[in-house]
Amino acid sequence: MDNLGPCRNGREFSGDLLDVDAYLADNRTRLVIERSLEIVGEATTQLLKIEPNIKISNVKKIISLRNQISHGYDDIDEVVIWEIIKVHLPILKAEVQALLS
Repeated sequence: MDNLGPCRNGREFSGDLLDVDAYLADNRTRLVIERSLEIVGEATTQLLKIEPNIKISNVKKIISLRNQISHGYDDIDEVVIWEIIKVHLPILKAEVQALLS
């Protein structure tokens, strides 16, 4: 499974949004980003089955978020999702690119 595509999607879809309030007001973008993060979590889960000792930051949190999104838990904090997109997704993208190099 590919982690890079969804990482790019999350950043691309949020790129025009200047702040968390704009993100919260844009339901379509939120849904696309949540789906991208769900795919990242599933890809990470599958990767860990192949390589359990892979060096990816916050791997348990990535999988936990995937489970929250996939199973429709009502406690998804959209402000946390915004922080993931802006802070953590670029780190994950860099780590995956380094692993593929």
